[in-house]
Amino acid sequence: MTGESKTRTENLEVIEQQVADSQKAIVALEKDIQENEKDNERARVEATKTHKTYQQEVGKSLELNARIAVLENALRAKEAELTELKRDQDNLKNSHSNLLDNNFQLKSDLDACRADIDGISTQNSEVNIKEK
Repeated sequence: MTGESKTRTENLEVIEQQVADSQKAIVALEKDIQENEKDNERARVEATKTHKTYQQEVGKSLELNARIAVLENALRAKEAELTELKRDQDNLKNSHSNLLDNNFQLKSDLDACRADIDGISTQNSEVNIKEK
């Protein structure tokens, strides 16, 4: 029985060693689980921060897009106003040109009237001289 007892003792020692090794492995695995949980928590916190930053950037983007739309509308309005002002300027140039033409014609008419007045004045002077 001593051989059997020795074998049992050896088996018991092997089993105890396996239990000790298993307990060490369990402790190591529990430590790994805790580290993984910490990593997961850090990742959750980081994901939350990233999501918050993303939402802020989306908000900024929407705000900027709205401002761009307002500025584009203002630009289109200014372009329309500029087109209208150019049209008015062209009309004023045409009007000015017509007025200059009229002014030239009136000056010619005035010069003709002055020439007529000078001619009539000369005739009048001649008539007055003959009557005296």
